Parts: sequence; structure tokens; C-alpha cells
Amino acid sequence: MFAVKGEGLSDAQLTELTNICARVCALAHRAATTNVGNKAKWFGTEANSEAVTKGLTIMDEYLNKKCVRITFVRKNTGQIIDQVAAEGSDYGQVIPNVMQTTANFQKSAKHTSSGLRIFAMNEIINAINNNDQLEKLNYVYHEVTHKVLDTVDYRYGQGPCKTLAANHPTYAVRNADNWGY
Repeated sequence: MFAVKGEGLSDAQLTELTNICARVCALAHRAATTNVGNKAKWFGTEANSEAVTKGLTIMDEYLNKKCVRITFVRKNTGQIIDQVAAEGSDYGQVIPNVMQTTANFQKSAKHTSSGLRIFAMNEIINAINNNDQLEKLNYVYHEVTHKVLDTVDYRYGQGPCKTLAANHPTYAVRNADNWGY
């Protein structure tokens, strides 16, 4: 597994994020190599599409073979990240790909070997403190998909993501939270 570093996090928070990353890697491998039963819940009629199958494989390869390090950086409400102030309801953020993209799941050497930085905001800290396993896993996978799969944020949360999958599956395939769940 890749190294996990932290900036501005307590030892306990960093330990928990390290444990979550290990679980994310195992789950990414399972999702890419087995026919997990809940893909239709999150991707609707696109669940068995080439885009989803390829995306799961790309995430597994990145997390389990290419990623060297993920650094979690604590940011508080009001701090500026990529010219946007962090809000109290934010879980996390990554700086978007610049000059080179993985749009349409095309491979990109940028951001695949040297690791990446994920900003940890209030809501992920709350999920850690409340031991919300699903949201902790979703947080890491969601943020990594922004860099690796070039996902966007159409919807957040389980209910809105299930609705997106049922009504607009092609949007669900591009939505980071659908991948996270």
C-alpha cells in the first residue's frame, strides 16, 4: 500500500485515515476483480458498462500499484483552497487536474506515481470522530476519483446518488460520490 502522511492532523486522525486507506485499497481491488452486487444501485443501467468496468480497474491499479503516497492536509472553514473558501459542510477537496486530464477515463501519467494531496475538512473529521465507516471510505475513494477518473460533483449523499443512478446513469458514472459509495 502507499504511504499515508498528514499535515495538521492529530496522530489518532492520521492513524484512522491510514486504516481507512488500507480498507479502500482492498475494496477497490474487490470491486475491480469480482462482480459486486451493488453496482446497479450506484450506476443504474450503466453498472456493467465499459466506463464503469474500466474505471474500477483504473482505480484498483492506481491505489494498489501506482500510488506512492497520499498526504491528507487539514483545512478549516474559511481557509482558501484553489481560490475557494472551505465551507463547514465540506468533507474534502483536491486540486483539479491542470493542463492534462483523464476525461473519458483516458490514462494520464500526471498524478499517478508521486502521490497526491487531499484536503481534510470538518465533515471528514466529524465522520472520524463519530466512526462513520461508510463516509470515511467514501471520502477517500471520492477524492481520489477526482484525480484519477476526472470525476465531478453533481450530487452528494446516498439518497441523491441513488436517484441520480436511477434517473441519469450517465451522470452517475461521472459523479464522485457514486464511485465512493
